[in-house]
Amino acid sequence: MSSFIKNISYYVPNKVVTNTDIIKDFPNWSEQKISVKIGINKRYVSETQTAGDLAYCAAEKLFEEHRINRSNIDAIILCTQSPDYFLPPTACELQYKLDLSKDVMAFDFDLGCSGFIYGLAIAKGFITAGFAKNVLL
Repeated sequence: MSSFIKNISYYVPNKVVTNTDIIKDFPNWSEQKISVKIGINKRYVSETQTAGDLAYCAAEKLFEEHRINRSNIDAIILCTQSPDYFLPPTACELQYKLDLSKDVMAFDFDLGCSGFIYGLAIAKGFITAGFAKNVLL
């Protein structure tokens, strides 16, 4: 059984922090030094939204933009290093908030930068093994 990425959406918070903002706290740095050192010129920062809130907004946007029938989702995999709670898993909260079937497999895993690649591998494993057909990562 083959697997592939059907659709991608994203959500970012409204607050933007630029390198100009950062040098206010670190006057010995320059915008260029920060940009060259880390390769980032701006970052989106959430002041009140949790990882689950961000995932919810991204999932709702995905469903709307690509006209995805939520009843087709049979697994949710959430990668985060900052879950909303220790228990229950944020993916289970997301399952409820997105009004998905109670039969949907849902779990979190804790990784940083490599999390998307590992998430794809887990999703492919579920699909290949026949545990799921449509995974929300």
